[in-house]
Amino acid sequence: MASAAEPPGRAAGYLQELTRIVAAQQELLARRGRRIEELERQVARLSRENAGLLERHRRHLAACARRPDPGAGPSLGAIPEPGRRDKPFAFWDVSHPSAVTKLSRTHDLI
Repeated sequence: MASAAEPPGRAAGYLQELTRIVAAQQELLARRGRRIEELERQVARLSRENAGLLERHRRHLAACARRPDPGAGPSLGAIPEPGRRDKPFAFWDVSHPSAVTKLSRTHDLI
């Protein structure tokens, strides 16, 4: 700090500089306080949104539990296309006589 030997103008300069530093710190604190308030509002909004989404998800799961099992019946994807065989003849059970006949007819075409 300024000693008694320093001129009063120099002490006044130190005091002005300290005043500017304090004012800048107060502005930073005020800005930080506003930012904290803004973040708190955002957290509150996101918490409400999250609670709503959790409730929608819970209702969706409950609705899914009430539906019949989609695997219990035929689905559209399980319907074979006309004229299309799921497996080639080579994978059929050749112990059945009709399969052997069909297999031999196929080989005759090749």
